[in-house]
Amino acid sequence: MRSFIRIIDQKGISILTLVLTDIAAYFLSFLAAFHIRSYLLVKYFSIFQIQPMEIYLRALPAVFLIMLFVFYLFGLYERKNRIDGMMESYHVMRAVTFCWLLVMAASFLAKVDYSRILVILFWFISLIFINIGRLIIRHVKLMMIRRGIGLTRVLIIGAGKMGRNLSTELESYAHFGYRVIGFIDDHVKIKKGSPFNLLGKTAELKPLIAKYKIDEVFISD
Repeated sequence: MRSFIRIIDQKGISILTLVLTDIAAYFLSFLAAFHIRSYLLVKYFSIFQIQPMEIYLRALPAVFLIMLFVFYLFGLYERKNRIDGMMESYHVMRAVTFCWLLVMAASFLAKVDYSRILVILFWFISLIFINIGRLIIRHVKLMMIRRGIGLTRVLIIGAGKMGRNLSTELESYAHFGYRVIGFIDDHVKIKKGSPFNLLGKTAELKPLIAKYKIDEVFISD
């Protein structure tokens, strides 16, 4: 949908849920990685012990901030990158890998000693946990959408050919919660019986948004 401009997005709660889920998955990944490195590998493979957990816990807030910044840069909190599950997993893999490259570079410059095996375990487990967390969110959202909860109510400015093509394309993402409520246009007239619902003119944008509880507005070229 690159030909269209989204000018309103009021689904901040979805972003907050994703952020909290990613942080929780990262923290659980650290606990699992530390347990494997500090206990299981030491016990069964006689690998030397590493620094206590408290040392690593001090660095976790900085790691979380780097993670969120990188995830934002890689578009993991943008709806368009979360529509397809496989594509989302691909972006997660790229973002997590880049995040750890930054963390290791920062550790090298700061001359901070750390367990390389722990970092590898942390990286691998976080890939699994973050994808699982996002998969759970995806399935919960789908269940809610099927029950009519959490729908994204869309208004399209422009009822011409481009606007109608956009409406058809959005309907293909119905499983992601998109529902086209109607169009506004100053020139185009839609015939009675048409599946395209003309709500009014552009001067009525604000009251129409309030009346129909619109979540997102698109402008067609």
